[in-house]
Amino acid sequence: GDTSNRIDIRLSGEGKATILSQGTLLEGAWKNENGKLLIIDEYNKTVQLTPGKTWVQIIEPGTPITVH
Repeated sequence: GDTSNRIDIRLSGEGKATILSQGTLLEGAWKNENGKLLIIDEYNKTVQLTPGKTWVQIIEPGTPITVH
């Protein structure tokens, strides 16, 4: 962590991702490729996030996600 109580998380490998962007929900995956976080959609294409601030929430596998 740091003085702002942020957790130091080191991502390796890959995992499931739920992406919410511009009012759309996509299911896909994330993967760490040479230190770069890639987000892939269900068709195995890289998801281009909207420029600007991005919120990333890392949760335990199996945690239910509810979107309103």
